[in-house]
Amino acid sequence: MVERLLRWRLLSPKRSVRLLAVDPDANLVAATRQLRTLPPRWRIEFDVASLAELAERASGQFDFVIAHHLLDLLPLSSAVADLLRLLRPGGVFWATLNFDGLTEWFPPLALDRTIGAAYHASMDQAGEQRSQTGRRLLAALRAAGAQLGAIGSSDWVIAAREGGYTADELVVLETMLEFHRQATAAVVGPTAFERWLLARQRQIAAGELVLIVHQLDVAGRAPASGSTVQPVGARRAWSRAR
Repeated sequence: MVERLLRWRLLSPKRSVRLLAVDPDANLVAATRQLRTLPPRWRIEFDVASLAELAERASGQFDFVIAHHLLDLLPLSSAVADLLRLLRPGGVFWATLNFDGLTEWFPPLALDRTIGAAYHASMDQAGEQRSQTGRRLLAALRAAGAQLGAIGSSDWVIAAREGGYTADELVVLETMLEFHRQATAAVVGPTAFERWLLARQRQIAAGELVLIVHQLDVAGRAPASGSTVQPVGARRAWSRAR
């Protein structure tokens, strides 16, 4: 994501920029350290922490926060509160790749509807429809007092082109199939699932398989008068649950 900020010129390489890269997975943080050389006036620091932990100790310290492929993994109301809490009044947020309820494989197979429903249901926890985070996020941000700006789809569309799939696309396809195995094999039965999986793997080998995953990106601003803060008791309960 840092290299994309440079490539897309969302932040000027001529400005003084201080970046903090954060993830609760220490391995991912270590991988991020392999970034190419940054502009001379850019500095980057690294931290291993959850969103709730970071919000607890760094409230109101940031002008711009990117929640990259994150909010559909967390309880939405507390995650939005923590995201906004990190920002200075009027600060900018960008929440990327929020899954929004559609995983489509093509060509279709007979078990697709059953497998898809079970896969999406596996994301929903404690009464929260995390499989529909994209659309729910819009209401959650408004309820928290945030100002919505740019909203758009950030779908994954994977299809073989001349030369087949790229290496990254093959990783995504195989990873998604494994996620489906973990979430749905018990629902449809292991034998039926293996037949479905084998058919999908044959389609990959033939360059026929298409995968579409619907997601939303949302950008906007924190409340000008200050961020909405999750009540301390609820936030600590979430930290304990993690």
